[in-house]
Amino acid sequence: MDEMLNVPAEVIAPMGAEPSRFRGPLVEGLGQYLPFPGSFDDDGGTVEVPFSSDMPAAVAMPSGQPLGTSLLRIETSQPHPQYGNGALMLLTLPISMQRDSAEQWANYLNLLEATQPTGTNLLGAWCAGPGEEHSVPVMFTSFIPNALARPGLLENMSIYAATRSVWAHSILSP
Repeated sequence: MDEMLNVPAEVIAPMGAEPSRFRGPLVEGLGQYLPFPGSFDDDGGTVEVPFSSDMPAAVAMPSGQPLGTSLLRIETSQPHPQYGNGALMLLTLPISMQRDSAEQWANYLNLLEATQPTGTNLLGAWCAGPGEEHSVPVMFTSFIPNALARPGLLENMSIYAATRSVWAHSILSP
């Protein structure tokens, strides 16, 4: 058996037993770095990233315009079932649909990401998010274990999320 197969259990999981290495400075500084409106503290935060436009929801909604941004949440307090602590990244598109349609679109987006150049990485997957049967968002979820915590990684992953959001709009728009 190849010893690399032991890395998750012998390296990643023990490091995940420690508090999230993304807490504090690695996540707090995101709001200053990213060119999108957001709010971050010691435990994570949220930022709007472009989907069909870069107009923040706080401007679009009062003026009656449709939401043009996706919401990226970064959480350092949600452990992975196998890898323990790290950073959970959730990109929620500003659309909702029937659950079966959301599941079909998520599968289609996963297929396209695996077979076409998108300008992003393949760290995560599209899925149907939580919601009522008739109002389910399409989301991209990604988890970065403690073992990978480095300065600049969350910034890069956030830029990938913004790129992914705009790419998804190009696929989902009529």
